[in-house]
Amino acid sequence: MSWGDKEKFFRDIADETGEIPDPLRLKPDMVDHLSTIWRDFFELSSTRNLGFGAVGPIPWIAISAYAERMGINDPDEFERFTTLIRIMDGEYLTFIGEKSKKEQANRSE
Repeated sequence: MSWGDKEKFFRDIADETGEIPDPLRLKPDMVDHLSTIWRDFFELSSTRNLGFGAVGPIPWIAISAYAERMGINDPDEFERFTTLIRIMDGEYLTFIGEKSKKEQANRSE
């Protein structure tokens, strides 16, 4: 979730050595049919409530409005969409929470 400039670093190593470092070799590929849900997730992430250094979940009303705007009207399709976004959001919030704890621990050392 947080490759940032690390991917370039590993690609530079691969170019210099001719060998692909394990982190780059083991990096998961994005499956084409999931790229849309990733785009949707990142669009919806902009609707989060932020406060006191905390990141809130994506509001249900935002998910509902976005789904309607994207033409997701079938109840089963909407349920699937909502479930996927909620699962992704839960993982993101866990990732952010763990990252925040590590940063706080590093500051207190």
